[in-house]
Amino acid sequence: MVDARSCLSLCRSLSGDAVGARDGTAAFLEVLERRLDAGHPRTLRILAELGRWSGEAGDTSAAVDLHLRAVAGLEAALGRLHSDTLIARHNLAYWRGLAGDHGRAVQEFAVAAQDAERALGADHPTALTYRVNLAYWRGLAGDRAAALADLSELQTAVAEVLGTDHPRALRTRQQRAELLELSGGQEAAITLLTALLADMVRVQGRDHPRTCEVARSLARCRDRVSSGGSPGEEQC
Repeated sequence: MVDARSCLSLCRSLSGDAVGARDGTAAFLEVLERRLDAGHPRTLRILAELGRWSGEAGDTSAAVDLHLRAVAGLEAALGRLHSDTLIARHNLAYWRGLAGDHGRAVQEFAVAAQDAERALGADHPTALTYRVNLAYWRGLAGDRAAALADLSELQTAVAEVLGTDHPRALRTRQQRAELLELSGGQEAAITLLTALLADMVRVQGRDHPRTCEVARSLARCRDRVSSGGSPGEEQC
């Protein structure tokens, strides 16, 4: 039942109904709190999902608050290094960043990445994902030179572990291109995005959301270069 309701919320969100996913998850959470207790691991996982759908629906503050509750509960119920707890901690950092608190997000990403590496190993896909996102958010927080160096190394590691066509490998290349443009390297970003777009079309299809993101980023970068504009702070 829990898995089916989670899949229903995911399908709603993917179809563009993030509010429906949020409201459906909130209603299901109330059921679980009555039947299982607020501190049950299944209830806490749904609480974290409610945080996700609240953020997807546009309320990043609620996403942060709900993930804080989920993290505290999961740490108490399952331990700091349990996979569910690690996921909730990573996602808390993600929503912190989207809510504008880049400094705190980087701190939380760093600790989550260290713990994931300690619990799972440096080459585990989860640990690699956390390290990639840590580097990316460090770049968004302003430390772009170090972030680009880290992403360059991690791009190789991710490709070796997961393969060059894996979604995480493609996303790592996208994140590196975004930081390059923000650092003023528009021409280098265009080169990376052009190759990445071709690979995404081949692997994921032209209509995949990430493919569309890269296509829009490439168009904006080209327009900016042709108009002689500065990189500013808009993500390419």
